[in-house]
Amino acid sequence: MALTGLVQETSLHQRASGRSLPVQLYWEIRTNILSGKLPRGSRVPASRDMASLYGVSRGTVVTAYEQLIAERYLQARKGTGTFVSIKLPETLPQGAYKSRALPPPQKEHERPFCFHEPALRSFPMDVWARVAASRLRRVPTEMLAGGDAFGYAPLREAVVDYLHRSRGVVCRPEQVVITSGTNQSLDLVLRTILRPEEAVWMEDPGYPGAVAALRNAGARVVPVRVDELGLDPRHGVRQDPAATAVYLTPARQFPLGMTMPLERRLAVIQWARQARAYILEDDYDSEFRYDGKPVPAMQGLDPSGRVILMGSFNVTLFPALRLAYMVIPETLIDPVRTTRAALDRFPPTLEQAVLCDFLTDGHFSRHLRQMRMLYGARLETLRTASDRYLKGAVSLPDIHSGLHIPAHLTGVADARVVEDRASKQGLDVCALQRFQIRRRDINALLLGFAAFEERVIREGVRKLAAVIEGR
Repeated sequence: MALTGLVQETSLHQRASGRSLPVQLYWEIRTNILSGKLPRGSRVPASRDMASLYGVSRGTVVTAYEQLIAERYLQARKGTGTFVSIKLPETLPQGAYKSRALPPPQKEHERPFCFHEPALRSFPMDVWARVAASRLRRVPTEMLAGGDAFGYAPLREAVVDYLHRSRGVVCRPEQVVITSGTNQSLDLVLRTILRPEEAVWMEDPGYPGAVAALRNAGARVVPVRVDELGLDPRHGVRQDPAATAVYLTPARQFPLGMTMPLERRLAVIQWARQARAYILEDDYDSEFRYDGKPVPAMQGLDPSGRVILMGSFNVTLFPALRLAYMVIPETLIDPVRTTRAALDRFPPTLEQAVLCDFLTDGHFSRHLRQMRMLYGARLETLRTASDRYLKGAVSLPDIHSGLHIPAHLTGVADARVVEDRASKQGLDVCALQRFQIRRRDINALLLGFAAFEERVIREGVRKLAAVIEGR
């Protein structure tokens, strides 16, 4: 087997990198491919053999192989095995085996560090195309006639199954509403539960799209301070104890990135029960955690039916999909159905059917596993490059999830000035002042890493350091 000799040189268990075993194995194989130790076109060991060689589980090897196949370092040939790709997607990492020249990498995005875009080049479009073609060949006539106001029933059932397994959500398919995105979910529910000038707590800093949706619905936005644990309900009670609702991103606060602990979540739920208020739980990118499993949703902690959960496939798959979901309490099923039918009748059915097949056939879960590895590696690259080029200029919080991370400026540089200067240097950084409502004390930049290859991240950080230093 091609790697037998290499195993003697390195041991995953001897490394002190802090990476999980699948990530360590991924880096080990990737480095050997780029260095030429694993020649292009050579066959790599079967997953069982590789697991035996490294002393790890077969699942660890399968996860690493799937990620390398997704990034085009390896190719799986049915019936013959797994091989190193002839055409590699990446140049050598900095400092590794520089004597061998490889083709230049393909660019994913021209302007680092755009914070809202996933790794679109790593999406399995060939798989999606096969699923779509198969579905379209089997479309019954009745599917062309229309649809349900809440969405395609099999997709809603698949969403219930996924949320129950991955997020601890307790609901029936009748409670699931398919929408085009979080903004439409907010619009639908606010039209249903809110009267003009009623108060809604809003995270400060928070998601501008939610602020716009609240104001468009006629709500009186009440900014509630976010501390190191997320939104502080005690501050909210001091501002307005009788608010109609609260907008939250508890799994990963936007834009600061912290996870709300259980004690704080229960405090918010207790307030909502007493005030008969609704919790608008935006679960915008909870799937992308690189240290442990995704945290349970607040919806599963609240048997009283005060939580409305919102999630989106536009982040986990690709933005052009325009399919999302929300889980509403039983008491809102009829009111929301009436609102939806009056607005756009029902969401597009054929796209929902394709997405349903993508979920039920296991492609969605496989894609999430691969993206967690990819994004985790890119976040680590961003941290390493920041330690090298930005040490003393910015501080990155200890966050291990999501598609972006705040970089707090520790010197005299103003984030808004840095944003403007960085834009002229081809960098798409975003000052966190854009997400503050009332407070003005956060001087930081939001850096996206998911859409960018490691070479682009390193070069982008180097440019950003020059911008912050005024060069």
